[in-house]
Amino acid sequence: MAHRFDPREKHKLESPERRRHLPPERVLELLELKPGETLLDLGCGTGYFALPAAQRVGPSGRVFAVDVEEEMLAEVRKKASGIPQIELIRSETYRVPLPQAVAEAALLAFVLHEVEDPVRLLGEVRRLLKPGGRLLVLEWQKKETPMGPPVSERLTEEETRAFLKEAGFAALETSPFGDWFYTARGFKPA
Repeated sequence: MAHRFDPREKHKLESPERRRHLPPERVLELLELKPGETLLDLGCGTGYFALPAAQRVGPSGRVFAVDVEEEMLAEVRKKASGIPQIELIRSETYRVPLPQAVAEAALLAFVLHEVEDPVRLLGEVRRLLKPGGRLLVLEWQKKETPMGPPVSERLTEEETRAFLKEAGFAALETSPFGDWFYTARGFKPA
């Protein structure tokens, strides 16, 4: 079983140090969200990305904040009070209870290394994206860092790119993000 983030450690997701190394606005810029679009934030945690994404998509957009942990969704529920474009979704690991092709963009931030079958999870994300939909994966570099999962549980950029390709994503590219992370981007073919 892959190591999952412990919800009892959720305070770490909002730390000033994390904001310094991982400004959510910079991550969201890479998704190129536009007003009126729908974002699928899979593994939304405490809403670190979902809340600022709601501002980007505006009142006519939507953010599906998806997590397997009710404790995380409860945290987002508290913070998102009065933000109608955020919709909370409790999911299973490989099944999100939404119809296909519901989002223009998807974000998987530090989720892929936590599952046993990354390709299966990416296949579900592909199902949820509209044709031409954008996917951004954010993961830990496979090296020692002051925080994060054990190095043995991290994925290399090459592994992540291979998973994306196997799941049917196109135009794959990876790039470093700060000193500790990397991003992988792909598109669902039209």
